[in-house]
Amino acid sequence: MGAKTGHGIASVVSALRQWGSEAATGLREAIDMGGFSTEEKISNRNPTIEEGDRSPRASAVGVLDRNQSDQGLELSMLESLGFYSDDSSLVVTVAETPPGIAPSLPAPDSRSQVPDLDIGGWHPHIIARSKLGGGRLSSTAIIALSVTLVVLIAMITSLLRGPGETAARQNNQLSDGAGELAASLSRLDAVMAAPTGEVAESTSLLLDVDRSARDLFDVAAALPEDNALRQAAIGAAQSALAMETALGDALSYRVILQPLWDSPVLAGMTDSTEAASMIASWQVDLADMVESFPDSPPLDEHIAQVTDFVAGFDQWRVRYLDAVTAGDAAKADAAEADLEGQLALLAQAGEETLGAVFAAADAERGRLIRALDSLRA
Repeated sequence: MGAKTGHGIASVVSALRQWGSEAATGLREAIDMGGFSTEEKISNRNPTIEEGDRSPRASAVGVLDRNQSDQGLELSMLESLGFYSDDSSLVVTVAETPPGIAPSLPAPDSRSQVPDLDIGGWHPHIIARSKLGGGRLSSTAIIALSVTLVVLIAMITSLLRGPGETAARQNNQLSDGAGELAASLSRLDAVMAAPTGEVAESTSLLLDVDRSARDLFDVAAALPEDNALRQAAIGAAQSALAMETALGDALSYRVILQPLWDSPVLAGMTDSTEAASMIASWQVDLADMVESFPDSPPLDEHIAQVTDFVAGFDQWRVRYLDAVTAGDAAKADAAEADLEGQLALLAQAGEETLGAVFAAADAERGRLIRALDSLRA
């Protein structure tokens, strides 16, 4: 396609050259017929015409009449190539040169009034400033920039205020947790006043302390390590949990020991078979009791005493049944008295142990309430 286009352009150029050559030849012949010398042809480009001489003059080419008062003739580029406008100001006539009269060329005007040929009616295209950006922002862009600026300011403010607000919120949560635990500990007054009271009610109050202590521990653990209240709150929560565990174990131990106090009634027993059955059933209950003992250091001493009693129970059983079988009432009564004495000692030791546990828990409870009140300040 490029070769075809180049060939077409070359053909047009060649035709224009040929046409220009023929026009130049005709012009040269006209000049020769008019008797102009070579110097006049070259140097006198704009000859003047006398004032009042405005009549058309014949030539081999024709006569140009512009009806203008300006002197001289000046050809434009298109006119020099033979293009003329259809404007009414240009009149071209062709007349034959009379025989014997030297043809003459009309004096050219000093300025050509013949307009150039209007090619395409081209006009400069003005592009709207809005299409070029114009340097002005639209209202949408201004709103978007404003919203972005507000969001950035809010983010920066939040970042600056975030640590302080977080610390304040955590301190408030710590204060609330400390207050809740202190209230739970205060409700243990009924348990401390009656250690042998209702176990279900006491257990419910202890569970409330356990929940409050764990909540306070979680809140304190979330505090920064450099927070002065963090370790104090963690220590208070741990102490409350330890106290609640000790009291819970003491209450459970009291219930677990109940079979020990439910010994069979053997006074006046003369049937060895019946006595053996009753003692065997109780011995099974004692074995199950030992298996249920809690792992609690404050109770270890008494647990050891009860365990030794259960382990030596077989010796007492054989001694008592032999006395019943032999019908020796004195030996049987002595064996019964020995059993009651051991059980009394275990009961007394148990009360002392449990009392000590409750007393220590009550003292710790008072200390914790004061510590928790300082965390709330």
